[in-house]
Amino acid sequence: MPEALCAFAKADPVRKTLMIAASACAALTAAPACADTDHNSQAWLAVNTVKTLSERFDATLELHTRVDDSLTGLTQLLVRPSLTYKLRPSLTLTAGYLFFRHDPETGQTTNEHRIWEQIGYTIAHKDGGLRVTGRTRLEQRFTNNGGTGWRIRQQARIEAPFHATSKVNAVVWNETFFGLNDTNWGARAGFDQTRTFVGVNLPLAGKVRLEPGYLNQFIARRGPNVMNHVVAVNFNVKL
Repeated sequence: MPEALCAFAKADPVRKTLMIAASACAALTAAPACADTDHNSQAWLAVNTVKTLSERFDATLELHTRVDDSLTGLTQLLVRPSLTYKLRPSLTLTAGYLFFRHDPETGQTTNEHRIWEQIGYTIAHKDGGLRVTGRTRLEQRFTNNGGTGWRIRQQARIEAPFHATSKVNAVVWNETFFGLNDTNWGARAGFDQTRTFVGVNLPLAGKVRLEPGYLNQFIARRGPNVMNHVVAVNFNVKL
């Protein structure tokens, strides 16, 4: 076994998480080097509220706001309600709706509506230690210009406490988007974008947890590609 793989196998969960994060960031930096890429700075704030309805069902409401580096005002607003059915603790089915408003500093304001379906699953889990989860989401995207854009999103997430009794976790996740068809309003088939997040998850009060970190968003475009460097702050609330 190569030395690098031996070192990874012997590492503790947090070190593994950080090693994966470093590799992901290096790949993101190198991947678009062969193409023209515009770099931007943004700030994303999200509040995700989950309400347990029964032993099997949860209702979720996610509110997201995003601003660009001009900080002149809100550029994106997302409202995403959903309903989740728990087949078992390690497997869930979710369906929901999303309203997405994009109001760029220059250009036309657009409103997008999405219906989406998702399967969530646990890949690996150790009590009090490393947890690896995934989700696969299918979206149907609509605008006022007609035509339905189909897109699939695949996320993998790794989370691990800093030590055996720590309530603060290191977090790394990646989500990659692929369009399944072309539309007359701009959606196109093929690789769309990828997002990689590196941060921490920590308790605030009661059932509220805070997840701040750095998010790198790489978007494939017909012209110059776009790379957004994002300060991301997520509040996760359980009712």
